[in-house]
Amino acid sequence: MANDSMIWHYRVAVIALFLSMALSWTLWIPNERSDFPLVPLVGDAFTYKSGSTQSLINWGLFCTLALSGLFSIYKPSHAKSIWLLLICLMLLCLQDMTRFQPWVWFFAITLAFFPISKAIEPESRRFLLLFLIGTLYFWSGFHKLNPFFAHDGFKWFCSAYKITERVGAYPQLGYTVALLEMLLLPGLLWSRTRPFFKYLIVLFHLLVSAALLQSDWNLIVIPWNIMMALLVWLSVPSSSFINPKDRSNKATVFAMVLFLIPVLSIFQLIPRSFGWYLYDDTQPEYSYQCGKIKPTQISYTTHFVEVWEKHAYDDQTKLLLDDWAVAAFGVPLPYHDVYAKKVANYICKEYPGGSLMILKVDSYNYDSEKIISIPCE
Repeated sequence: MANDSMIWHYRVAVIALFLSMALSWTLWIPNERSDFPLVPLVGDAFTYKSGSTQSLINWGLFCTLALSGLFSIYKPSHAKSIWLLLICLMLLCLQDMTRFQPWVWFFAITLAFFPISKAIEPESRRFLLLFLIGTLYFWSGFHKLNPFFAHDGFKWFCSAYKITERVGAYPQLGYTVALLEMLLLPGLLWSRTRPFFKYLIVLFHLLVSAALLQSDWNLIVIPWNIMMALLVWLSVPSSSFINPKDRSNKATVFAMVLFLIPVLSIFQLIPRSFGWYLYDDTQPEYSYQCGKIKPTQISYTTHFVEVWEKHAYDDQTKLLLDDWAVAAFGVPLPYHDVYAKKVANYICKEYPGGSLMILKVDSYNYDSEKIISIPCE
């Protein structure tokens, strides 16, 4: 990484990743996560005890990630330490899919961009990094063009402050916000509008962070928002650069592939987190419905029972799995049916006879709710 600007880009990204991981400590250190299971990509959900082989592997990956990250902050030009950090991060996510949050995915592709693009000229690197960042804005805005965000999600954001509460009563403004978010991509790529959008994006992320702080929800993504603002600030110098003409390199292919990947999420071929569904309010809701015996009727108390007593609904017969995840880690579940089935089957081993209930909607039909019930295996 020959140019100083890119060195600080990388350092900002690694520091923000470490901050987000620190805020979600129990997600990465299973010995501290109460009784929420690990949900691997292959196999059933499980828990393990301190000192087990799986525990030692988790600790080994975590410590290697931390050491390689710290070394790469000191020496960002060392590509091998960056790749080692990414390999450990991906292996930790494969060990437990709960860790594959949207912010983890974005950190991974951002960090991978630096060694992939290190051989090209500085202006091309800045342009392609802005394209990667703009890709997130484009697809996030695209997915928000639905009545659920316009009527509910936008209203929730506006309710964070009394001064903006009334604004949320106008769904048309919700659609406008979604369109404006999509326009952040061309705004960043066009050299004439780039300086203005630089300040607009910084303001955008500050407002999102302030709303999350005020609502005391999903605080783990605040370092991600700050990182996005800093990356844009660093990528758009005071003396605006001319868009490079020659972008025929592997970094360009990498950026274009990542722009197209979210198309697969529209057809549910990949998890929603890979498609940048962020606060769009169309995610499925997963609930566990207990059998004849409620968890609160057992003779001993666990963290799961405490969560059930606090959050269960319908006469304490159902629990939204998101409530359990947020209580355990401070993050929502990955919204994928296979993942939710594994969690439900894990609960059924302790409390037999239950089932998984999935509430789904048609993104463009506000009255399209349907509930699917799947008995535990």
